[in-house]
Amino acid sequence: MKAAKKCKILALEPCRARQEVKVNFKDEHRCRKAIIHLDMDAFYPSVEVLDDPSLRGKPVIVGGSRERGVVSSDEAFLDVTGTQRLLGEPAGVAAMIKKAVFGETGLTVSAGVAPNKFVSKIASDIAKPDGLTIVSPDAMTEFLDPLPIGKMWGVGRKTEQVLIEMKMLTFRDFRLMSAHILEKKTGRSWRQDATPGLRHRRERGRYRAGGKINRP
Repeated sequence: MKAAKKCKILALEPCRARQEVKVNFKDEHRCRKAIIHLDMDAFYPSVEVLDDPSLRGKPVIVGGSRERGVVSSDEAFLDVTGTQRLLGEPAGVAAMIKKAVFGETGLTVSAGVAPNKFVSKIASDIAKPDGLTIVSPDAMTEFLDPLPIGKMWGVGRKTEQVLIEMKMLTFRDFRLMSAHILEKKTGRSWRQDATPGLRHRRERGRYRAGGKINRP
């Protein structure tokens, strides 16, 4: 899938883990924020197929165990801002990680590179499976605007249905909607976001973690 000519997305095409990847950010983007989102492709079924190759090419269903508190960590964010001299360009770092994971485990990873977590997560989803999507800072609006509202990180099925009933079918529709109307219709508070291409984001409190050690 190729990027539109008018769009300044530096790369919007799958980069297979088995291939050498050569994607570079332009010099003017060197000092800007760069976040990589990495997401394993169909993690549980892929692991099952590795353990039992006879399942390859067949439908595979893996059940959950929420009651026992079984959790997984098949995705991660990586802030590589300011690491170009040490690690190279962000796109190259993402490609290197994809290649390393595939080489060590045989599992594929989709990656998105963007100036913030929100866009990088969406970019990795667009890249699935086994792809790499890079969105430059000045291309975020053009990248996000045409996407269906259901692709928005943090919007569940119920909220998606409410937004669709409000004629908000795309990110652009959401971006142009009044924050006051959004809060009234969805029952949630939304704040103005500095991200180009998306004015409103759901408010979230800070996560806190604590712990203590009892010494004998």
